[in-house]
Amino acid sequence: MNRAWLIVCLVACGGRQAATTIHTPQDYEQVVVDVVERVIEIFRDGGINCNMISGDLRSLNGSQKVAAARAWKKDHPESHETMKAAIAARRSELDKVMGPAARQCPGPIKGLVAELTE
Repeated sequence: MNRAWLIVCLVACGGRQAATTIHTPQDYEQVVVDVVERVIEIFRDGGINCNMISGDLRSLNGSQKVAAARAWKKDHPESHETMKAAIAARRSELDKVMGPAARQCPGPIKGLVAELTE
């Protein structure tokens, strides 16, 4: 029981992240979809709490998943279209959940979202 509790605590407190590797365009597309979904969750869960949203976005921005996607995109410039399509597919939902926070704390939020989508 104690071992299970320790594992739960490590995961909840930011324990070691699973390595993300991208080998195919399909892997890249799935990572981008996952990142877009996580951005939506961050805004949905954070409401208009600028500090919480900024922290979560910074954490996502520094994640292995985003690093792997950036590395893939650097080596495969054609993948930019994949990212644009994934964002466009969820644009209305993104705009809806980001709206209140973007109005409340536009500078940090827009800058972090721009970093994630570049």
